[in-house]
Amino acid sequence: MKSKFIMAVSFLGLVGAQLPAQARSLMPPVWSAELTRIHLDEQLPYKDSVVGAEIEINYAARKATLTLMRKFSCPVGQFCAQVMPMPIVIELPIVDRNVDECGSKLIKAAKDLRRVDGALQTLAIRDNTANHCPSFVARPATEVIMKSEYHGRGRPMSTRSTFEGEALRPVYNKM
Repeated sequence: MKSKFIMAVSFLGLVGAQLPAQARSLMPPVWSAELTRIHLDEQLPYKDSVVGAEIEINYAARKATLTLMRKFSCPVGQFCAQVMPMPIVIELPIVDRNVDECGSKLIKAAKDLRRVDGALQTLAIRDNTANHCPSFVARPATEVIMKSEYHGRGRPMSTRSTFEGEALRPVYNKM
């Protein structure tokens, strides 16, 4: 009886040693913030239809997602389906993460599709919640700069839009 118990324990020990260990980080992998100040570039075709924005950083999947919510519009005197328009979603892979000398976290996400008639899209995200340097003006908790470079109508074109908003908060339901 004793030998069977010892064999069972050693077998479970061997099997358990081969299973991968799943360590959990103390930092949640997904962070999100609502962006309250929106300054879209004049060249963007949807600049007048955006009413809200949100940034989401998924460290586990190594991607940053900027979601622009569009307003519902129906011409006066027309019957329209009461369906909200699809949001504009810009999802880019994270290519760089740093912390500057003041303690602000800098995250850069980019995708270059210029070789296939696309654009170079970048998102520069600055989390100022841990910033400890003195400043004459109050910094927003989260800053986002969206840039796009492409070739249009025979010449290079570029856009630059800026966003400011609330502090990044962990999102526990997307893990």
